[in-house]
Amino acid sequence: MISRRTLFGLLAGGSCAAVTPLQAQPMNVEWIEPDWDDSARPEGGGVWRVKWFNRKRGFGFIANGSGEEMRVDAAVIRASDIDISEMRPGRMFVVRWRRDENAKIPTALTRR
Repeated sequence: MISRRTLFGLLAGGSCAAVTPLQAQPMNVEWIEPDWDDSARPEGGGVWRVKWFNRKRGFGFIANGSGEEMRVDAAVIRASDIDISEMRPGRMFVVRWRRDENAKIPTALTRR
């Protein structure tokens, strides 16, 4: 907040020692390259087909066109608002997944 004395000094045209123009300070900013590589992202998605699903046990396997398989649990299916009865062999879903230490883990399914 500006004081009355400074304000009146500015309006009167006189110079006031309290008001000085800001000087731009040069900033020394250095770009640091990140130590991670984003080329091999740990998540992905694609179209996968149900290989088999056991409703009693609550899990099954889905496969993509290149032959990769992924285990899918009933909890992920329910969280994606898909009925378990839709998990029939041959049914296709768009699957979002993330990579764990050992395998791909589905995070969301949508109907195709």
